[in-house]
Amino acid sequence: MAEQAEKSRLFAGLIYGESADSDDDSPSTEELLKSEFDVLDRLGKWKHVCALAGLALYQAQLFEANLFNILLYHARILRTVATEDEYDALVADLTGKTLGTLLEKVRKVLSISDDDIRLLKEALRLRNQLCHGLFLNKANDLLTEAGMRRISAELVETQKTLENAEFVSLLICKLLLKVVGIDENDLLAEAERERYAARLREGEI
Repeated sequence: MAEQAEKSRLFAGLIYGESADSDDDSPSTEELLKSEFDVLDRLGKWKHVCALAGLALYQAQLFEANLFNILLYHARILRTVATEDEYDALVADLTGKTLGTLLEKVRKVLSISDDDIRLLKEALRLRNQLCHGLFLNKANDLLTEAGMRRISAELVETQKTLENAEFVSLLICKLLLKVVGIDENDLLAEAERERYAARLREGEI
């Protein structure tokens, strides 16, 4: 039981990004993946791959949301949207854009360092690869446990890149928020109010 509990803890750490102990004896990512497959393979071979893919997609959507907000904040700074109808029209227009189009629009309106641009473009490439071809392109690997270990290791790296892109785009959002004059703490407070209301509706509190 103790061994099973430890494996479950490691799995949660891998999926949710909790850092392992920092001592020299900490298991490597590959060791964690092997350990988890030994457990999860009995429950279903695809569970681990799907969990990692879901986490990477979640990070990709945060990245996309940041690009969306950057364009909204920039339009507000330039006062290209003056009325509520104009704002709603811009939101509707951006909602129909692909991630690649949003990134190109951001590049046109803001000066971003070459290193950050390379990161954002790589994140775009990985996100498209994840959304449009993961299970098709990796079909042969999905037939074996060793293949799924390779896919999982790649997904871990993909998630890290998307997380870095989300971090960079979030920093840009925060800078624009200051220019717009929106208090970040007010946004956090509003998010907490929405979370409380949602939990109240679900009867959790």
